[in-house]
Amino acid sequence: MHAEVSLAAAGREMNDIQAQIERENPDYRDWRASVVPLVDEVLKSTRASVTLLAAAVGFLLLLACANVANLLLARGVGRRRELGVRAALGARQGRLAAQMLTESLVLALLGCAAGILLALLLVRLIVTHGPPTVPGLQETTIDLRVLGFAIVASVLAAVLTGVAPALSAMRARVNAWLTERGAAPAAGGLRVQQALAVGQVALAVAVLVTAGLLIESFRNLSRVDPGFRPEHVVTAKTYLPDTRYSGEAERVAFTDRFLREARALPGLTAVGMGDGVPLGDRRQGGPIWPVDRPRPDELPNANVAWVTDGYFESLRMQVLRGRTFTPDDGPDAPDVMVINRRLARMLFRDDDPIGRRVEAGNPGGVFDIVGVVSDDRNIGIDTEPTPTCFVSLRQRPRFSELAVLARTDGAAEAALSSVRGVVRQLDPELPFFETQTMEQVVSVSLATPRSLAWLLSGFALSGLLLAGIGVFGVLSHAVGQRTQEIGVRVAIGASPGRILTMVLGQGLAQIGAGLVIGFAGAAALSQLLAGLLFGVRSFSTVTYVAVAMLLALISMAACLAPARRAMRIDPATAVRTE
Repeated sequence: MHAEVSLAAAGREMNDIQAQIERENPDYRDWRASVVPLVDEVLKSTRASVTLLAAAVGFLLLLACANVANLLLARGVGRRRELGVRAALGARQGRLAAQMLTESLVLALLGCAAGILLALLLVRLIVTHGPPTVPGLQETTIDLRVLGFAIVASVLAAVLTGVAPALSAMRARVNAWLTERGAAPAAGGLRVQQALAVGQVALAVAVLVTAGLLIESFRNLSRVDPGFRPEHVVTAKTYLPDTRYSGEAERVAFTDRFLREARALPGLTAVGMGDGVPLGDRRQGGPIWPVDRPRPDELPNANVAWVTDGYFESLRMQVLRGRTFTPDDGPDAPDVMVINRRLARMLFRDDDPIGRRVEAGNPGGVFDIVGVVSDDRNIGIDTEPTPTCFVSLRQRPRFSELAVLARTDGAAEAALSSVRGVVRQLDPELPFFETQTMEQVVSVSLATPRSLAWLLSGFALSGLLLAGIGVFGVLSHAVGQRTQEIGVRVAIGASPGRILTMVLGQGLAQIGAGLVIGFAGAAALSQLLAGLLFGVRSFSTVTYVAVAMLLALISMAACLAPARRAMRIDPATAVRTE
């Protein structure tokens, strides 16, 4: 499309072309043309997943920033006398703040270098083992743009982590810092640390809930019945070039010879052919309507699959009424059609469709319905079965690319080798490609949700670990800040149990606040996940309860060490602490 042509203009031109085609061929009068950007069509199935992963990475970065900021704040408390001396000797507050930011920048750049080295390994693993359904994944590399983004993100992270210590340095009270004794608590700094810990817990909750919903969704997908039995079925494709198979007679002859030879092979219990593989190939569609009923203004549409006899037997699709195709359904026989249950209900409701005649815009013509089969999820495991009609490939041999499906009672490799041998025997120059089992086809259809669930789980566990470290760090620092106070409490009669309760209460208050904020954020985010979830409500009680229990367990473990340390404080030592 020319750069100066808009999508709207191209759409109008396509509509004019469609109207001309309709005038010349009435069979296409119910077809519609549309113009969409190719990149949108290619990426529409992955854009939501990539956006979700980017958001999870952003949350994880914020968690890490909050963790480092907490550590720098705690370190800054121990350096107050040093900073006070520097200020007393003439160092300006801006210079002290710049020093804090510089230290943060050094840490961030060191982390960036380590992260890039780790990313080189992880990208190689993802490219090798990632889902083949993601466009462009195999060409993914770490180039200069990625390196530049990583460096910019590291600088921003340095600013985020260093701003709190820098502000603390700029508010330096020189005399107080030079004369203070002990680890007197700095209420303002401690509140900032506690707020950061609450934020860490909230972010971890949001990522954990998202991962939990996706795991529950993937578990539901893996239990879905595809409408056929993929076990012990192998599939492959071949291509009949127009130079040698230009006419329908040549293609029908090849199909007949192949099926005859393949069915004579030992170990194969059923063999069929089609224009594609369920879940692996898109099916064409077209309008369809019973000829004995008034034609509506808007005709319903159905997907169309071209298959031979043996196709349904290979997949063990259930025959609900009538029959499937037989070798007699050839070019000289009346045009027949098999429909699935969903199309039967759409066209005939509860009436018996066997013997009824339908007009199909694709492939064009009138067909006698001879059978009804069970619904199969031909587009995707996560997509409801669509109304589908099956046309005899031997009656309408319009495709050059053919898929072979064979059920075997032996090893898949041996079955594929035998089928390849038949193709080579009939025509040594024909290609034989996309050899796989139907179980692999089903697995590939689940690859994207499976990878998304596992990646989010990895991010969630990392976030959980960071949140636990954050709570542990804040409580440990708080206990250190309050050593003298705790010593006085013990000296005047506070029991170890009361000290334990006090410290645990402080930690649990942070965790509780983080849970509330995190659940509120997760509830809002989960509404955006609706398109990625299957059989899961955006507010899943099981997921939320599991996340709360897991986070409570990890957080309690993080709280116990500082609490036990507080219980063992010796009053005599505590009151002399500098």
